[in-house]
Amino acid sequence: MTSLLIAVLISAPAVTYVIELIELVTFGFFGVSTLNKYLALPLSAGALWLMHVRDLKLIVASPAATLVAIMISRYLNKPTVAQMPRLRSL
Repeated sequence: MTSLLIAVLISAPAVTYVIELIELVTFGFFGVSTLNKYLALPLSAGALWLMHVRDLKLIVASPAATLVAIMISRYLNKPTVAQMPRLRSL
Protein backbone atom coordinates (compact mmCIF):
# COMPACT_ATOMS: atom_id res chain seq x y z
CA MET A 1 0.00 0.00 0.00
CA THR A 2 2.83 2.38 0.74
CA SER A 3 4.32 1.88 -2.70
CA LEU A 4 0.95 2.76 -4.24
CA LEU A 5 0.81 5.99 -2.25
CA ILE A 6 4.33 6.85 -3.33
CA ALA A 7 3.43 6.08 -6.96
CA VAL A 8 0.43 8.42 -6.75
CA LEU A 9 2.50 11.17 -5.12
CA ILE A 10 5.19 10.87 -7.81
CA SER A 11 2.86 10.63 -10.81
CA ALA A 12 0.63 13.57 -9.82
CA PRO A 13 3.35 16.28 -10.10
CA ALA A 14 4.52 14.65 -13.34
CA VAL A 15 1.01 14.93 -14.78
CA THR A 16 0.78 18.54 -13.63
CA TYR A 17 4.13 19.29 -15.25
CA VAL A 18 3.08 17.75 -18.57
CA ILE A 19 -0.22 19.65 -18.59
CA GLU A 20 1.51 22.94 -17.81
CA LEU A 21 4.09 22.21 -20.52
CA ILE A 22 1.39 21.53 -23.11
CA GLU A 23 -0.34 24.76 -22.14
CA LEU A 24 2.94 26.65 -22.46
CA VAL A 25 3.84 25.12 -25.83
CA THR A 26 0.42 25.89 -27.30
CA PHE A 27 0.81 29.52 -26.16
CA GLY A 28 -2.31 29.37 -24.02
CA PHE A 29 -4.56 28.25 -26.89
CA PHE A 30 -5.89 25.55 -24.61
CA GLY A 31 -6.64 26.65 -21.09
CA VAL A 32 -5.29 24.72 -18.13
CA SER A 33 -8.81 23.83 -17.03
CA THR A 34 -9.59 22.37 -20.47
CA LEU A 35 -6.39 20.34 -20.46
CA ASN A 36 -7.09 19.14 -16.93
CA LYS A 37 -10.57 18.09 -17.99
CA TYR A 38 -9.48 15.97 -20.92
CA LEU A 39 -5.88 14.90 -20.25
CA ALA A 40 -5.44 14.48 -16.50
CA LEU A 41 -6.98 11.01 -16.19
CA PRO A 42 -5.28 9.44 -19.24
CA LEU A 43 -1.93 10.96 -18.29
CA SER A 44 -2.31 9.70 -14.73
CA ALA A 45 -3.14 6.22 -15.93
CA GLY A 46 -0.17 6.29 -18.29
CA ALA A 47 2.21 7.51 -15.62
CA LEU A 48 1.07 4.84 -13.20
CA TRP A 49 1.28 2.18 -15.92
CA LEU A 50 4.90 3.18 -16.54
CA MET A 51 5.55 2.83 -12.81
CA HIS A 52 4.30 -0.79 -13.01
CA VAL A 53 1.02 -0.20 -11.20
CA ARG A 54 -1.28 -2.76 -12.78
CA ASP A 55 -4.59 -4.61 -12.21
CA LEU A 56 -7.19 -3.14 -9.85
CA LYS A 57 -4.62 -0.85 -8.26
CA LEU A 58 -4.53 1.12 -11.50
CA ILE A 59 -8.29 1.63 -11.39
CA VAL A 60 -8.05 3.02 -7.85
CA ALA A 61 -4.82 4.98 -8.19
CA SER A 62 -5.58 6.76 -11.49
CA PRO A 63 -8.43 8.92 -10.12
CA ALA A 64 -6.41 9.55 -6.96
CA ALA A 65 -3.41 10.77 -8.97
CA THR A 66 -5.75 12.85 -11.14
CA LEU A 67 -7.28 14.50 -8.08
CA VAL A 68 -3.88 15.33 -6.63
CA ALA A 69 -2.68 16.65 -10.01
CA ILE A 70 -5.71 18.92 -10.36
CA MET A 71 -5.25 20.19 -6.79
CA ILE A 72 -1.60 20.98 -7.52
CA SER A 73 -2.56 22.70 -10.77
CA ARG A 74 -5.21 24.82 -9.10
CA TYR A 75 -2.77 25.83 -6.38
CA LEU A 76 -0.12 26.78 -8.95
CA ASN A 77 -2.54 28.80 -11.08
CA LYS A 78 -4.21 30.62 -8.21
CA PRO A 79 -4.06 34.36 -8.83
CA THR A 80 -2.25 36.40 -6.24
CA VAL A 81 -3.56 39.68 -4.95
CA ALA A 82 -1.00 42.34 -4.16
CA GLN A 83 -2.26 45.15 -2.01
CA MET A 84 -0.74 48.56 -2.30
CA PRO A 85 0.68 49.87 0.97
CA ARG A 86 -1.27 52.72 2.46
CA LEU A 87 0.58 55.94 2.80
CA ARG A 88 0.05 57.88 5.96
CA SER A 89 -1.16 61.38 5.45
CA LEU A 90 0.68 64.09 7.29
